[in-house]
Amino acid sequence: MATTSSTTSSTSSSTTSSSSGLVTSLGVGSGLDLSGILDSLEEVENQKLTAITTKQTSYESKLTAYGTLQSALETFSTATEKLSDSSLYATKQTSTNTSFSSTATSSATSGTYTVKVSQLATAQTLATSSQSSKTTQLGDSSLTTRNLTLQVGSNSAVNISLTNDQTSLSGIASAINSAKAGVTASIVQSGDSSYQLTLTSDSTGETSTMSVSSDDSTLNSILGYDSSASSNGMTEQVAAQNAKLTVNGIAIERSSNTVTDVPTEGVTLTLNAASSASENLVVTKSVTDAASAITDWVSAYNTLLTSFSSLSAYTSVSAGESQSTSNGALVGDSTLSSVKNQIKSMISSAQSSDTFKVLSQMGISLGTSTDSTTGNVVRGTLTIDNTTLVNALTDNGSAVGEFFMGDGKTTGLATQLVSTVSSYTESNGLIDNAESGITSIIDKLKTQYSQVQSSIENTMSRYRTQFTKLDVLVSELNSTGDYLTSAFEQLSSSSSS
Repeated sequence: MATTSSTTSSTSSSTTSSSSGLVTSLGVGSGLDLSGILDSLEEVENQKLTAITTKQTSYESKLTAYGTLQSALETFSTATEKLSDSSLYATKQTSTNTSFSSTATSSATSGTYTVKVSQLATAQTLATSSQSSKTTQLGDSSLTTRNLTLQVGSNSAVNISLTNDQTSLSGIASAINSAKAGVTASIVQSGDSSYQLTLTSDSTGETSTMSVSSDDSTLNSILGYDSSASSNGMTEQVAAQNAKLTVNGIAIERSSNTVTDVPTEGVTLTLNAASSASENLVVTKSVTDAASAITDWVSAYNTLLTSFSSLSAYTSVSAGESQSTSNGALVGDSTLSSVKNQIKSMISSAQSSDTFKVLSQMGISLGTSTDSTTGNVVRGTLTIDNTTLVNALTDNGSAVGEFFMGDGKTTGLATQLVSTVSSYTESNGLIDNAESGITSIIDKLKTQYSQVQSSIENTMSRYRTQFTKLDVLVSELNSTGDYLTSAFEQLSSSSSS
């Protein structure tokens, strides 16, 4: 019995030692490959996460692709906006001069013109005599109201009713400016206690002289003015005069310093100063800027189509095979398809302009090219016949401008494209909304991933607990078996003796 007791104690110690070993090395006690089994189970469980991360990767690729699409559209829109600038199609350029500046449209006749500005057009200015205060009432105090009558040139006279409070210089100036009579009134402080009211016609030229009168005789003695009268209350400070110039020796006179259709139709001169010597105005034909802008636009459009092709690229595979990794992130995407189809449709549609209806009339035709990145054929790209384009710009640049600009609101290819692309790229636009939808899905997948990961961790924790108990149980059974075997061997040995 003493021997049996000693063996039991030894077995118990061995079991405890085995149990202690299970904490750091699962399966040591039982001899089973429990760690390997547990790893296999965890691998199977993690496949649930792999499915989610695969979706996440796909949607994140879509989100990046939408950013690429947005950038490509904005680049195209920038190039298109340049075609909406009317000055681009004014296919004449003028020289830089001192006494005048100039602009020219496509209808201007090329040539060199001699221009001499001898006099600028001016607006008449009248001034009252000095008054000691700008707030003192100047009218007849016995009157409650009076009329002030202003007339500029042959325009209709304007009657302004003034109360007593409005007969000071300040009151009169305010009333005149409010009446919008074609005259600007100002108060000039000419000394410490010296104020004058000045009236300046809003129009230049000899025909824009002013007349001022009032039925208040006291006020009229201060404000009255008639160029034909021998005596006036106000005096002329600046005379109304016309602009005078000569072009190729021909005398020209205008009431304004902006002179149109001189020296030829389509040219506008803005006179800046009188000059003592003549200056040459050179009008030359230039289509370089317009041709360059259109060429850049065609290039931007073709680049946009290449982006469409790359983003929607698809390589067919046999049934059962995995999809190609070279496929675009937006294969079959309805947003991309909508954008692409609408823009391509606009490019090929006819415009309502009078001369040019379609791009091909200007030497811009539809064709195909090859995407250098994917090797895919890109249909609908544009090519330019430079000779035809330059001829169109040279012969009728304004008509080319009409084709692209239209009315600047709803017609014209460039106008329409800029508006349409803006609806794609603006905040809350088509792409922004698509990105918001993708972001929402990605956020849900992140939540789902966390939930599944937590579930897997709980499952694996349960497996570890169960396997640990199994390891201990098998270890104990093995120890008991070893003990019984030893006991039977001892009994058998005793019986033999």
